[in-house]
This record gives sequence, C-alpha cells and structure tokens, in this order.
Amino acid sequence: MIHEILYAGQYDEELVLTVSDWYYGQMPILVPPFLNATENPTGPESVPDSVLLSDNANMMFSMTPGRIYLVRIIDISCFALFFVSFDQYPMTIVAVDGVYTENVLIHAKPNADANFAFVASMDQSMFDTDALLPNTTSYLSYDDTKPLPEAPVINDFNDHFEDFAKPLIKIAGLGTFINNITYLSPLVPSLYTALSTGESATSPLVYGVNTDAQVLKHNEIVEVVFNNFDTGSHPIHPHGHNFQIVERSKPDGGVYSGKPTNPPATPIRRDTAKANLMDYTLFRFRADNPDN
Repeated sequence: MIHEILYAGQYDEELVLTVSDWYYGQMPILVPPFLNATENPTGPESVPDSVLLSDNANMMFSMTPGRIYLVRIIDISCFALFFVSFDQYPMTIVAVDGVYTENVLIHAKPNADANFAFVASMDQSMFDTDALLPNTTSYLSYDDTKPLPEAPVINDFNDHFEDFAKPLIKIAGLGTFINNITYLSPLVPSLYTALSTGESATSPLVYGVNTDAQVLKHNEIVEVVFNNFDTGSHPIHPHGHNFQIVERSKPDGGVYSGKPTNPPATPIRRDTAKANLMDYTLFRFRADNPDN
C-alpha cells in the first residue's frame, strides 16, 4: 500500500477496510461447470454466498471521539461490487479508484455515548440469482461496555452514493459479447503485433476479428458509448486509463440517445465504473498510454 502525503495533516488516523465475497464451495469445484458450455449455456456466473469485512463476518473498529479518520475501502472480491454505508456518518470522498477528487474521510462523534454500525452489501443487480447472505454489519466502537446497535435498514443504496469499490479480479463469462463479438485471445499478443507489422499496425484487421480492436491516435480524446443489453450489471475497466463519466442512466434506462442530457461541469475521473443493467454509460478518456 502506498501512503501518499496529499492529505497529510487533514486526518488523525487511518483505517483499512477490505470487502470481499465468500463462496462456501472451493474454486476447483465451482469453475469447471461455469466454463462448461453444455452445463452452463447462457453463462451466468457462480453467485457468492456471503460477505466478509476485513476477512471477518463482522468487525469492530475502535473509535476515539473528535478524531478524523481516513478510511481506505478496498474491494478484494472475485466477482461482487459493493455498497458501503456508515450509519449516521456523512462521508467526504477524497479519492475514487486511486484517483483523487476535490479513500473516505469520516469525523468521529464528539463523545462516546453510543456505538454505531456500518454495512456492506453486495450489488445483486450483477447476479442471476440472489445471494444467500448479501449483507454484513460491523461496528464503530466508542465504548465496548455499551450495547451494539441494530443494523440500519437501507432500501436503496442508489439514493445514497455512487458505488466506488472495484473487483480485484474480473472474469468474463460465457455468452458475453462486445459489439456482438465474443473475445478470443489472439495467437500473437496485440502489443507484439503492433510492434512488428509496420504500417499495417493501424489496421484493426491485423489483430484478429475476435479482439474487436479499436485503433486510436495518440493523445486524442475518445468518447465511448457503452450500451448494456444484459439484465445484469457489469464493471467497465479500460486498462491503463482514467476516464471521466459524462453520463450514466439509471437501471433499465435504455440505449444512449446520441446527446448527453445533463453532463456535469467537471466529471469525476474513474478507473472502474459500473454499467447498470439494461442502461447506457457514456465516458471519455485521453489516449495517452500506448502500452495499454
């Protein structure tokens, strides 16, 4: 973990919180039927059974009244995206996907009169079936002699804040298409092809039809429209580039009309974003990293 100095002096203590999905079955048992086109013809991924916070079913973080905490929330899951809510704590988002904005800052309560809960919940819009235990609760403890509160009931995370944690590993399932093309790895890695084909390197055809290659000019601004026709949500992650989200519709928002309806004056810069089910996402990036 890299400890930067950008926010030095603006917080008193740092908390590291990992969220992860937990499968009760082991991968050698779960993966073969998932990859078998006969057993799994439409490609739904194995759904996690429950949630872990910092590798535990529940956690207790000791809090000191009046202090400011920098909270690093890291999603180390295999598949799930997560929502996180700190009950009765407004959060100041200072970085998303490692890209700084104007990690999470939370201000501790001024006294130790009560303890507070926080919740991590898997985004089940990514799943074909519901998870067995999609939520877990942990606690911010000011006084271990006082009772722990009930977990807060949150009916709609989308009304609270945008999801910002990303999976460490992403696996594209069977039956997944981009531009109606199923990706197949080329026999020759694309970077080697680009370095060895001379003037032909600017032709998408030399990289193979099933790579769906897009040839870009250095430093040009690229706009990408991602129409998600799937009934599940998906992460979007352009390797090596931070991008700005110009517009993203709500779930079931349909396809992009061709013109942004309400673009922000300064779009947030991201490393990964979620494409909601049956919706569109419009984002832009600068093609300034030729190695990716």
